[in-house]
Amino acid sequence: CSLPSSSASPSSLLKVPNVFTPKTFIGFDFNRSLITRSYRRVIRRASFYLLKSSLRTLYFCMIYPYLQYCNIVWASTYESNLRRLVILQKRIIRTINKSDVNGHTTPIFKNLKLLKFHDVNKLHECPFIFRFKNHSLPPSFKDLCNSNIEVHSHYTRSRYLFHIPSKRIKVSQFVLS
Repeated sequence: CSLPSSSASPSSLLKVPNVFTPKTFIGFDFNRSLITRSYRRVIRRASFYLLKSSLRTLYFCMIYPYLQYCNIVWASTYESNLRRLVILQKRIIRTINKSDVNGHTTPIFKNLKLLKFHDVNKLHECPFIFRFKNHSLPPSFKDLCNSNIEVHSHYTRSRYLFHIPSKRIKVSQFVLS
């Protein structure tokens, strides 16, 4: 592995795609067109020339914002819809760590001090629940759920937990409002 010649311009080594609008998030099309083709290729090419710390910075610049943007809204879906994103994140993390294709990713995430996709989702859900519990959300979220004390008239161990009303249609379980 040799460094590129001085005549090669940096833009010829790493071709960064244009900035995408939130329209690319509709229908999970962004994980096919954006992460797999463009940013993953950039990180893979850069992995030959950069250190892990620089690749980690590239991850936070290129990949992490797309995993984080409105995560609490669009990550509330079936696990099968999110599986491709989780796999893509793991592939990129393996590329950053320069590890085997089939290597376990949990130690890699710990080593690089990164959050897995589901942990990012929990990171966004916790402040939302905190604001809900302290009544600091807009009034439209008031009927989202209630505490078990309001549901049961008798003593239960889980009386301080939230009670989410059951929905008739499976898709309506993922809707926030």
